[in-house]
Amino acid sequence: MSKASNRSLFFYLAGSGGQLSQLATVKQGDEYRVIIRHAHQPLAEVSTDKTHPGGPLATDDKGSVFTILSPDEQP
Repeated sequence: MSKASNRSLFFYLAGSGGQLSQLATVKQGDEYRVIIRHAHQPLAEVSTDKTHPGGPLATDDKGSVFTILSPDEQP
């Protein structure tokens, strides 16, 4: 019987010059989280984790993420 790994894998988007610049996906065991972006602005998180399903992100103009909005906070 196989146990889920406690290891986290981080996947990044390549920026100019091939530099890794923006977090795109996190894999933790059997769960995935994906950041949906437009240009450099993060817009939402999608997750296979049933306890943290993701949603729209509250961000500033520099792309910093403050929180994931709950369904009752969405515009």
